[in-house]
Amino acid sequence: MVARALTEDGWTVSVERGPYDLIAFRGNDHVGLLIAAVHNGSWALLRGGFADALLRALALERQGHVGVPIAIVTAPRISPAMIARLAAYRDRFAPSISWGAVAADGHVALRGRIAREARPPRSRRGATPRQVNLFGDVGQRVLKALALDALGLPGGAPATDRTAAEFARELGISRSFAWAVLDELRRLRVLDDHDRADAPALLALWCRRYQSTQTTPWRWSRAGDPTSRARALARSGEAALAGRSAAAEHLGGRAPGVPELAVRSHEVALAAGLVPCAPGEAADAHVHLAPEAVLRSTMPADDHAALLDPVQCWLDLIDVSHADADALWRRVFRLA
Repeated sequence: MVARALTEDGWTVSVERGPYDLIAFRGNDHVGLLIAAVHNGSWALLRGGFADALLRALALERQGHVGVPIAIVTAPRISPAMIARLAAYRDRFAPSISWGAVAADGHVALRGRIAREARPPRSRRGATPRQVNLFGDVGQRVLKALALDALGLPGGAPATDRTAAEFARELGISRSFAWAVLDELRRLRVLDDHDRADAPALLALWCRRYQSTQTTPWRWSRAGDPTSRARALARSGEAALAGRSAAAEHLGGRAPGVPELAVRSHEVALAAGLVPCAPGEAADAHVHLAPEAVLRSTMPADDHAALLDPVQCWLDLIDVSHADADALWRRVFRLA
């Protein structure tokens, strides 16, 4: 694919038996290509391969070898954000070396003696780059997996040194969407050089855009202890303890007062025997109408009642109970 990219720009390319992987001619220009191929477009792998190619190029430049040495890194896919990081890396460590980044999907950037501005992937159908909503249902599923992993909590999924396909498969989402979310988070500097999430930065970004789940007061239509019935519903797989109720359990206790429950739909609450409170009626439960992304990462309490995970509790409480949110931040997330 490197030869094809150069041929498209008018270069004649041939295999080199000397120190270069390929040589190329165009008019009076003669360059030697040093190519590092990596198996995915994560920064850790791209940086390692690119550093190797740059070091080889620097050595040949100092030896005065025939031809201008060019460092090239290739991968199945290289995002614009990764190309920008490669450019900064070269500028810092090997500013005299011309370089290129070539992806199998057609994304090409050639700089220096082989200069060409970054060219987006070719599309057989003329598709435009995918716009990603980080804060939609599926986007929040990715944010949740990265945040829990960075905090060392159950339910997380790392993106470190994995392909977008592997990450997407674990989360049950499309590879293109996983790639788009990870690339946007790299652009926002929420992922570090190894694609591990910076937990405080991710949580700060998330809480600025997060829309709290809708909560309404309900009562049980039949007699019984409201707390016991709420916990029984949370053990059924149809609901989860939420808000202060879940936060208290993550902090090692149980919350007094009216329990809070998260459900996928009001039909779930109605089927369990809950009915909306009329004006002035005392509530037996505060019901959160929660999207799928919220309910996918529940954790079990001691009695096997499902709890919303600590990240979700923190997001729901940050605007309504600073004390509980701060306790989660310090004691569960272990962040200063």
